[in-house]
Amino acid sequence: MYNEDLYKQLPGPKKLNRVNNYNYWVTEKSDGIRYIFYIGKIRVYLIDRSFKFYKINHLFYQSQMCLKEKVTLLDGELIITKNNQFMYLIFDCIAYKGQKLSNNYTSKRCKGAKEIIIEYQQKRENYQKIQKQRIQNNNNNNNNELQLINLKIDLDPIPIHLICKNHYKVNDNGIDKIYQNIQLFQDEYIYTEKDEITGQIIRQNLNDGLIFTPEECNYLMESSSSSLFEYGVLMKWKPLGKNTIDLKVKTPFFFRNQLLAFANANNDIDVLFAQSFLRSLFDSLKKQIIDFHFSFHRSSFLHSFIIEFAWDFSSQQWIPLHNRFDKQKPNFIYTCTDTLT
Repeated sequence: MYNEDLYKQLPGPKKLNRVNNYNYWVTEKSDGIRYIFYIGKIRVYLIDRSFKFYKINHLFYQSQMCLKEKVTLLDGELIITKNNQFMYLIFDCIAYKGQKLSNNYTSKRCKGAKEIIIEYQQKRENYQKIQKQRIQNNNNNNNNELQLINLKIDLDPIPIHLICKNHYKVNDNGIDKIYQNIQLFQDEYIYTEKDEITGQIIRQNLNDGLIFTPEECNYLMESSSSSLFEYGVLMKWKPLGKNTIDLKVKTPFFFRNQLLAFANANNDIDVLFAQSFLRSLFDSLKKQIIDFHFSFHRSSFLHSFIIEFAWDFSSQQWIPLHNRFDKQKPNFIYTCTDTLT
């Protein structure tokens, strides 16, 4: 039996204040939204931080990835590439084909993730070959409207491409290996990963830091040692300008032309933490999240929602950056103050 209290939230990183080089892995932190990727017996879902399920309706996953008696569970980030393609970046493997990996060390869980990608790439290539063949067959019989309708779902592009993130040993120049692939372009950090043999770009996405994962811990960051700090904890590092906090905005949103943003406190009390004069940025984010909310609930009214804020040192004010579709609560007040110190 699992301890239900352990699974009330996904394991998350702490501030980087120490790294034991001998047993840490480092990976780049993509600027995406975290989801669990659940490959079930007959269906595939994305699961967000609030444990809401989003079914992926595509025959590739149902016919090629699902196994009737076995379940695969991945942890990663969903990003949108410059080509407007959804890409799921895997950084951990909780279960693989019914085999539980959550209690294994990091290296073995990562090995499971790489095995999934090898199998996925093979099946994806085969599926795309079948798609091309059926398109050719369809073109040879283009008078059959019923066949066109039946083939339409099968021929839709695969909506989410799966990629496995690389983990590097910190004591083997892992940080340098990652930063060789990061460039600053128009005030944004861009991470580019290329195929080691062909040099072809595999992925290119916004980067907002590094994640440090201890080797001798399980998925929930527990160790067999009586002292967790003997083995380390999951930690993150961000460039100074990328340190952000998630705050709540709520109606009426503005007071004296200032956007009011709130942190969370004990007993779920809202505590005013930040103010911003950037109304145009907020209006754009508000429209975006109202459209998103309407697509699921058929209602355009939102009492409150969560926005990711960053402190801009040049203008000395808080900047509303992104909507946090995956969060229902703002950061706790201590998390906000710790981020600034």
